[in-house]
Amino acid sequence: MVEVMIATLLLSVIFLAVSSLYVASQRLYIASNDNAMIGYELQYAMDHIQKNAMQAIGDKNNASIWFSPDGLALTIRHIDKTNPDDSPTYSDYTDDKEITYMIDNETLMYTKVQSSVIIEQDDNMIPKVKLLIEVDPADGRKFSEFYMEGNVLKVKLKAEFIVSREGSRKKTLTLYSTGYPRLASFN
Repeated sequence: MVEVMIATLLLSVIFLAVSSLYVASQRLYIASNDNAMIGYELQYAMDHIQKNAMQAIGDKNNASIWFSPDGLALTIRHIDKTNPDDSPTYSDYTDDKEITYMIDNETLMYTKVQSSVIIEQDDNMIPKVKLLIEVDPADGRKFSEFYMEGNVLKVKLKAEFIVSREGSRKKTLTLYSTGYPRLASFN
């Protein structure tokens, strides 16, 4: 009888150890999965912005990339090319597409307009996160913004998301992106 009790006790200890290891690995997996999902959301927005910025075209007098003074809006102009058989009108910018990205109310909004008509619009490109726009005390810049340094377009997005399984605990993730638009794209 004593041997059975000792064996049961040892099996219970081993079962508890394995169970706690399993629970810890599940928590680690879920936390890593959350971080990856938020990273994918932010990376999608970064890729979208950079793709359109690389297609921008302008000249010395008509920059195709410009920013709002607060750095929360970026507008990119694409040359008109609605018909592949027609050549683009480089001297006439009135019929070009304008793509605007704006950080407002903690969301990233996207609008594409041509000849004052909205072609595409997304009021929340990354719905699973909240963008932070306060000033970062570490570098004096906003947590999320668009800006140029020399000939380099820089995008900084800092997102906050709530881990629902852990109550109301908030996590943050910051992504940076840089790109070199065409030299004729900005002044």
